[in-house]
Formats: sequence, structure tokens, C-alpha cells
Amino acid sequence: AFEKRKADPRNLKAEAEANLSDPSTWGVYAVWIAGGAGFAYVKNVIVEPKYASGEWEEIHITLPGAERFAQATAEKVATETAGAIADVAPVAETVSSVVDAASTSL
Repeated sequence: AFEKRKADPRNLKAEAEANLSDPSTWGVYAVWIAGGAGFAYVKNVIVEPKYASGEWEEIHITLPGAERFAQATAEKVATETAGAIADVAPVAETVSSVVDAASTSL
């Protein structure tokens, strides 16, 4: 019964009107809008020009052990790629022979 009342359009309208008449709802909306505008202002007027002029540079953090992780990842990718190429080679030769047979029969 609660779900049916909750889904009733008249109840939804009444609930929306109650929310919009509550001043705290408008306060939350104002805070979100002001925060978004403030963030955009800081980003576009303060931060971006400093990066563009070279006054600020990007921060690069080197984590300990990152080199070993990158090396292990590169080795894994190399072995997986080599295995995939080895698996595709017989299929490629079969397709090539079928194409050659089809072209000679035409």
C-alpha cells in the first residue's frame, strides 16, 4: 500500500512542492551553484594561466617499486603478444591457402 501511495502522481507532486517550499532545499541548491561557479572561476582564471605561463608545473610522483611493476607488466605483455601471434600464424596460413585456391578457381 505504501508503494502504491508513493507512486501516485498526486503524492509525488505534493512531495515535490513540499521540498521546494522548504528554505533549506533552496540553500542547498545555492551552495551547489556557488561552489560550481567558484570552482570554474578558480580553474579558468587562476590555475590555467599559471600552467600556461610555465609558472606552475605538473607534479610527478615516483612511487617506490614502480619500475619493477612497469618492467613486469612489459614482460607479461611481450609474452602474451608473442603467444597470440604464434596462435594466429596457422590460421593466417590456412586463410591464405583458401584465398589462393579460390582465386585460382575463378
